[in-house]
Amino acid sequence: MKHDLFELPISKALVAAAERPAVTALYSQHDGTLLCGLSFCKPLLFRVKTSGANPEFEDLKIEDSLGKSAVAVTHGLRPNISGSTTVAVLHTGFMPGFLKGLVGGNFLEKSGKDLLDFYFENDGGMGAAIRHSILQISNNEVSVRRMKEPGAIIDVAHIGDFIFGLGGTSIWREPYLNSEKRETLRKDLGKNSLLHRDESGNFWFVGANERMQRMEQTDIKSKPTVLKLPVAEFEVSAASETDGWLYGSSRNSHELYRLRRNPVSHEEEMQKVASFEHRITGLVALDREESSFLLVCLEKSGAAEVHAVDLVKPEDPELPPPAAAPRILGTLAGISSVSSLTLDRSDITKKRVWGGESRMGSGEKGFQPTRLVQISDL
Repeated sequence: MKHDLFELPISKALVAAAERPAVTALYSQHDGTLLCGLSFCKPLLFRVKTSGANPEFEDLKIEDSLGKSAVAVTHGLRPNISGSTTVAVLHTGFMPGFLKGLVGGNFLEKSGKDLLDFYFENDGGMGAAIRHSILQISNNEVSVRRMKEPGAIIDVAHIGDFIFGLGGTSIWREPYLNSEKRETLRKDLGKNSLLHRDESGNFWFVGANERMQRMEQTDIKSKPTVLKLPVAEFEVSAASETDGWLYGSSRNSHELYRLRRNPVSHEEEMQKVASFEHRITGLVALDREESSFLLVCLEKSGAAEVHAVDLVKPEDPELPPPAAAPRILGTLAGISSVSSLTLDRSDITKKRVWGGESRMGSGEKGFQPTRLVQISDL
């Protein structure tokens, strides 16, 4: 394994923000480019060409449509079958700055856990403290789907004929061709940091009572299962084609679990895979013919750790073997945290992965160079 670092051409950070700029969403697209979203800096969204010796960065200039109040991309950017995608952007609220300070509503002054808690707690309201927009990107054109709506949004995804959105405690769905027909599917969720979806098309959520919920794409609402996480937090995740499990982290992202709906018995199943000393910040499945494994990035000051969990296709789908124990692949000298991991679609050997530096809620201060990391020779 080796890695290379490439600095993003960020012109400036938001001086009012307590946290440093971070890569918050990074996904490889069907044309082999990357879409890269950031927080607390300008610009907020890049298209990245990775086919040459060094990446080329194109500013998509979403601030031209959204205005100066746009301060962070939260998530989104997964390509659908046709290649289009959606992305969520946070704005400051309409309340004047001095009033936000008086009532504790200035989220730019928050960092670490306080910042993340603020997003989850402001799922709606009037938009005085925080607002959001939803953008669509299709055929390299960016358009505004929703503009400066009240509250925060955690993640969005364009899947089939629908747009799905995750708020702090809610999940909603609306037809792609009619954004006015939004329906809320649940309003009692725990802390789900992403829209977690397995290779069979099931969404998985943790409820406020730690009980897992599962939802298919056209279900009226997510259904509680008998499975429970140790806390009501479900953070980063990655799905594997090889073994059919969805891998995800919980307990402040120090524990790795896997979930699936048994393809034979149709029962929901969950297994604990491993506990780590350091926080899990990135997961991606390398599903390959010769060898498949889950790549796990752990946050560690000065040198993030990279581990692998082997993925094995079970001989008997109903009775899978126990999850493999993690093995360390190496460290990423010069980078402490990788917030997003995505396979490089331009690399047909599937031996190259991209990630983004830092994460929203890291608590790191000040303006620092923010970089992409290319992990290769896997």
